[in-house]
Amino acid sequence: RDDDARGDARDDDARGGGGDAGGGDAAAGGNDNTSSNKARALNDDDFDFDFDDDDLNDDGNSLWFHLLRHRAAVPQMLVVGIVMKTASACFAVHQPFMSNQFFFEHLARHAYENENSTTTPPSYTTCRTNPSIMSPTIQDVCIQAPSAASRWQSYSFATQQLSGILWSVLVGRISDRIGRKLPIVVALLGELVPLIPAYLYVANGSSLWWYWGMVLVSGLLIPQQALSMCTRSAIADVMPPKHRTWLMGIYESSLPIGLLVGAPIGSVLSPERALLFAVTCMATCSIWMLLIIKETLTLTRQAPLFVPDAARSASRDVKMVVLSSHSHPATTPPNKATSSAPEPSDDEQDEEQEQEQE
Repeated sequence: RDDDARGDARDDDARGGGGDAGGGDAAAGGNDNTSSNKARALNDDDFDFDFDDDDLNDDGNSLWFHLLRHRAAVPQMLVVGIVMKTASACFAVHQPFMSNQFFFEHLARHAYENENSTTTPPSYTTCRTNPSIMSPTIQDVCIQAPSAASRWQSYSFATQQLSGILWSVLVGRISDRIGRKLPIVVALLGELVPLIPAYLYVANGSSLWWYWGMVLVSGLLIPQQALSMCTRSAIADVMPPKHRTWLMGIYESSLPIGLLVGAPIGSVLSPERALLFAVTCMATCSIWMLLIIKETLTLTRQAPLFVPDAARSASRDVKMVVLSSHSHPATTPPNKATSSAPEPSDDEQDEEQEQEQE
């Protein structure tokens, strides 16, 4: 393209090099074409990204060839995503009742302490089965407990979305620099750690405040979008373009698949067994992701962690493209002095173009 642009420039200059007004107009038209050709050539060269051959086409390789690359990292990540969503759905079946029961016990205990009563608070199931046998105070607690559980649930949702606003861009940049595995493992641990206090509450009767504290901390520090973001990036790292979209669609369907499978499993299990199943599945996925699944981002494709140098380089390239369109002599019709000036030789033009590109 550079040779064609230089050849067009020399032809246009030769055709437009006259001393009369008509020759000046021809030179002006030739200069316009020359500057646009040079701008296009510089634009193509400066913004030509270095893709691998299998990014542009699969070179005749089958789909199984690409799926099995990097020790079948993409299929394993898809399985991890489905198992994680299944475990989350299995826990989500019991989470509302577990939260309501905890806040009912907590508020009822405070109500009896204020009344100086030594009566043991009833079970939360009594609020639904036979509320008429309870005192008016406990009946009010039955109403307040779901409200408190919903309020804390809204806090957890708010912190998760806030972390997505604060950290998603940074997590994406870190993933481009260090790889996909570590952010995915951190995201998996962010879903696993809060379930451990929840299981201890159901199994041993410990306080559920540890669960809500871990939910808020992990939701604020670990963006919920990191898992899906890095998994889709891993698919793009390994698969050619024609297979990326439908594989990303399979990953996005992991949530409905998890609900379809995990909700029935959770409904037939007791809260303790459902939480044990969820914790076991999430811990297995985290260990599998950390130790077995191979990194998909190669060293040659890792990006710099901070953007100022890259931004300055891109800005400099854009300025070169813009300036290249104005680097040729003026397009106005030349006067006698300019028309009588000797034209630069071909070697001088080549040197000028090389200096402009540098």
